[in-house]
Amino acid sequence: VAAKLRESEFAASLVKRISASMADASLTAPSPMATGTADDPNRIGEYLDSVLSSEQVAEIERICLESDPHLAEVAACHQILTIVLANRAEVPPELRSRIYALGERVSTEGGGSSRSNGSGSHTAIVPVTMGDARGAQRPVGEAASPQRTVLPVGLDDSGVSDAPTRLREAAAAASTPVVKPFPVSDESGPAMAGSRPLAAAEASEIFGRPSRIMPWLVGLALAAVFLFVAAQAFAPLLRKRADDNDRLLAMDKRSPIAAAEVEPFEMASEDASVSLNDPPKSVDSGVNESSTTLPSEVAPRDRVVDPLDAMPVPLDVESAPAPPEPRLPPIATDPRSTMSSNGDAASSNLETASSDREGTTASAGPVAAEVVDPNAEQPLPIPPAVVPPSMITSEGSLLLIRKPNAEPWMLGRKGDIVELGSDLICPPLFRDRLSIRGQVEITMVGPARLTPAAADDNPLGLSVGYGRFVIEGLQPDREMTVGFGDTEHRLMLEGDESRAAIEVRTLRLPGADPSNPAKTKYALAILAVQGTLRWQSGSGAEMTLSTGELLTWIPSGELNRTAVETIPDWIDDRPPVPASLESSARDGLLGLVRGNESIELSLRESIDFRRTEVGALAARTLLLLDRPEVYFGADGILANARQKNFWPDHFDALVNAINRGPDAAEVIREAIIRMDAADSDTIFRLLWLFSDQQLADGADESLVRWLDHSNMTIRVLASENLRRITGTTLFFKPEVETAPRRASDIKKWDTRLRKGEILWQRP
Repeated sequence: VAAKLRESEFAASLVKRISASMADASLTAPSPMATGTADDPNRIGEYLDSVLSSEQVAEIERICLESDPHLAEVAACHQILTIVLANRAEVPPELRSRIYALGERVSTEGGGSSRSNGSGSHTAIVPVTMGDARGAQRPVGEAASPQRTVLPVGLDDSGVSDAPTRLREAAAAASTPVVKPFPVSDESGPAMAGSRPLAAAEASEIFGRPSRIMPWLVGLALAAVFLFVAAQAFAPLLRKRADDNDRLLAMDKRSPIAAAEVEPFEMASEDASVSLNDPPKSVDSGVNESSTTLPSEVAPRDRVVDPLDAMPVPLDVESAPAPPEPRLPPIATDPRSTMSSNGDAASSNLETASSDREGTTASAGPVAAEVVDPNAEQPLPIPPAVVPPSMITSEGSLLLIRKPNAEPWMLGRKGDIVELGSDLICPPLFRDRLSIRGQVEITMVGPARLTPAAADDNPLGLSVGYGRFVIEGLQPDREMTVGFGDTEHRLMLEGDESRAAIEVRTLRLPGADPSNPAKTKYALAILAVQGTLRWQSGSGAEMTLSTGELLTWIPSGELNRTAVETIPDWIDDRPPVPASLESSARDGLLGLVRGNESIELSLRESIDFRRTEVGALAARTLLLLDRPEVYFGADGILANARQKNFWPDHFDALVNAINRGPDAAEVIREAIIRMDAADSDTIFRLLWLFSDQQLADGADESLVRWLDHSNMTIRVLASENLRRITGTTLFFKPEVETAPRRASDIKKWDTRLRKGEILWQRP
């Protein structure tokens, strides 16, 4: 280590600085209320244990190098841990024997009790001796010999400043007579060192101090007694109210027709055990609860009613006489024939049943049509099974949903129903699955965006915006529509195991103006992952794709079919690696977002999370929500040194965003103007990249000059342009604020500039 210190001037100066900081008494400790990275004791402990990631270690070391109090604090903690962990605690034999003797004296003299003996008197206080700084012991009252004098401690002991005080206390304790605070027997031994008799005021203050918790306990007890008395007083009224409610509820469960039919049987049979005030029999009586529904009882609208459940049965199977067999209205074979928005079909069936009942049961009282409340709900026919148009089926997803004609984005969860026309966004690093009418399953590979939309002749359909999608048929021979731009395509999945992959591709040459629609080209790639597919674009010819064949379509109508050798990795859903940054970012962001409010607020709060990978994923997600302002300005992502390891991902996300079309590019340009108006033109131009011709015309020199710009956002974008063009950054650090420290790295780029090597390395 000494040889390395001699070789490195910076390391040697750092050691001197650490020693001077630790010896500087004028330095104050960091505030315990501080919330910075280097102010968290848990984070410093993880740093000393070497369990932090490389970017977190660099962040803490940067703060320590910039702040002497933090440097001294961390160095002192490291020194203390080194001493404690390296040196074994020394226990003198005298102290060890003395401590073991304490337990024996308590057990023999105290009779096994640690507080009092059988007569209630206190046991003797165990004699305690004072020790010097090295741990040697001497009884209280014994004069300190020259060999056993209390010695000052060294610099490695945190109590060095307290050595004179300890010397004075030791001398005073040696000359002070021992006084026992309690009356004990002579065999008990001396009292604790330095003790004295308690004054009356002190004794009363110690033993007569009232308890702080006792008033609260007394108050709670009185409140409990009051509530108990009140409950007993009002119990009869509450019980009567509950009985009345139960009786009214039982009456409400019967319709006027049911009351008219049951009443004659009650009058005819005196032994009948059922009255109108009794509720229907439950399952315990042996009768199915659903079978006790009377003919005119209105079925709830939130469940499907079996037509057999509507048949009347006696309220009491054993005692009630058999009523006349009612005639039920005919059940239509086609459920749609009985469905009507105004309930005409249901009303006609009810009138037919009432007229039949009037002709067959004369004693049933008035006709049902005269008794039924016109405002009451009428029984509905059996509806067909309702299948939701789209439903989320993935666990742990972060699918963002914006309903039609709604502004805020909300978080979708497994089992949520997605309305037609809703916008769906899958953030980066996520895979969200969506079931369309239980027949086709769509897997969105983020970043991706689509809109469920049904065509006129096909309920299975969607409109893709950007990203990658895997389509799998849940039923054999499924056909669906795929909308892209102004063209509607048809995809047929033959068989029951066919899978297709669709990717939206955009192409804009480096240096082309993204605001010009003619400069951006679009393409749709369709890959037959498994089985046989049939594809038709608009009114064009239908093409059949076998496994491994790729079809590329461009808006001009051109089709190109090729064969692929390997299936792309993004198609298969592979299990995530638990220790990876991607898995950490997904789990961390899912734990921070809240589904009961707008997702945008949760994402903005997640940007400043202590784990930088979570903040990076939150920023890229906000970019998909058309919120690019989080990237620019003095507090933007591109000016945040904590995000330096993710700047390449952020730059790629911004470039892909402006490549989606003029509208997306205009949104980003307006955000740059709002957040950084002075350098808005330069920042927006750096997102275009540069062509070889533009580099030859002087753009390469501009990029090298921008590496030394005072705006960190421009330095980051210039460095990322050079990385895209040449494949390297030459270890340039845009986060360095001082120009002299950046000069050495910029000289490397000056050398390449003079050689003319700042050119695209790949097309």
